[in-house]
Amino acid sequence: MKTDEADEDGKYKFLAINILFVLTVTISAILLDTDRLSAFIMQTSSPTLKDGMEAVAFLVAWLLYGVVMGSNDKKDFIKFISLYWGIGGSISLTMLIGNFIAIPVFTFILAPTYGLGFFMNVGSSYFYDVMCIILSWSAGAIGYLLALLLNKLHIVE
Repeated sequence: MKTDEADEDGKYKFLAINILFVLTVTISAILLDTDRLSAFIMQTSSPTLKDGMEAVAFLVAWLLYGVVMGSNDKKDFIKFISLYWGIGGSISLTMLIGNFIAIPVFTFILAPTYGLGFFMNVGSSYFYDVMCIILSWSAGAIGYLLALLLNKLHIVE
């Protein structure tokens, strides 16, 4: 019985740590440059090299976090990031549930990667948004899988 409670406590701690990471990294990325946030919301200008570098830093943070989760063999990490980016991305891309929820989620999910537009020239805004979500998910997943591979090869222990 105690092992079930310990497992449940461990899952809650894992979830809390992941949510804390998401909030810290995303809010930091959004607040790092309020001009970029304004440009993202109003779509008044194209992303600059600085915006692109900030977006890359956001993806690198996810990559490194994935490495940490993989090194610690946190098997639920892929499930967490899949749910986070899947649900958040779906809400932000559909706008079916109304602007009250969709616009803040859209901003939270896509504003940190706004600068990637400096490196990509895609015709469709929708396609660009999907690519940013996929790149964000991929950064965490690749980091996680890289750490698992290094652990299996006994390079990192």
